[in-house]
Amino acid sequence: MKLYTCTCPKCNAGLKISRKTKEITCDYCGQSFLLEDVEVVDDDGKHSSRDLKVAIEIAMVCSCVLSIIFMCAASPYLFLVFGLIALVLGIIELRKKKLIGLIGVITGGIVVIILVCGIFMVLGAIGTSPRLTFPIESLQNPENFNNITEDDVIDILRNVPGVIDVAAVNSSNDPNGLLKKDDGYISEVYFSVEGLDLPAIQDMEIIKGGIHLGGCIELFRNEQDAEKRVQYLDKWGFLGSGGHGHIGNTVIRTTDVLTPTKQQELADRIVKMIDAR
Repeated sequence: MKLYTCTCPKCNAGLKISRKTKEITCDYCGQSFLLEDVEVVDDDGKHSSRDLKVAIEIAMVCSCVLSIIFMCAASPYLFLVFGLIALVLGIIELRKKKLIGLIGVITGGIVVIILVCGIFMVLGAIGTSPRLTFPIESLQNPENFNNITEDDVIDILRNVPGVIDVAAVNSSNDPNGLLKKDDGYISEVYFSVEGLDLPAIQDMEIIKGGIHLGGCIELFRNEQDAEKRVQYLDKWGFLGSGGHGHIGNTVIRTTDVLTPTKQQELADRIVKMIDAR
């Protein structure tokens, strides 16, 4: 049987114990204590159980922090990985009755909820967040997509077949919080379309209903910011961000309720109206 060296927490006397020892009494001072209350050291002088416990706690806290950082940085895969690691280590700590384990369990629990919701959304609506494509060479006036204004967008959408309502966001009701930020859109206009069988959101105000009621058009300062926005939507497409694509400074988004084919048809009608303006 392998023996380990431990230190009495009262008098610091050296003790020899086995790993199976549950309770021990110090022969020098008579103090009784549980094995988990002492510092266990291998025969070669290296710390074992206490160092492992500390390492697990540090790893759990780091995983929690990294998960939150990657969530804010819109890196869903790393967010999920570190969140699940935090969950596992948190469960280990909770089984040891360590309150710190609750942090890992809560963080990991949030990750699991998001993951499960994402899976159900994917299973229930596979392909509803496609990257919309537009043949630039077929456009007669591609410069329109760089020079269009919010008033132009509102006027155009009101004349698109199938569109029934239009509303532009402002600083107080912007659902994404990107309006007029450094790399955010300078304008966002939502629209609703007819023919959607959605009793749960039919009575919602157009902006509160978001893209689910029809879609939106976002205008950016330059094409680089527009492409960055579309790439962001690509990352979170599994959560139902709807169809998305851009021409120049203009990002067009469509509701995830429609099939990919219907979304592309809706976007094409909007592109045709902007191109013909």
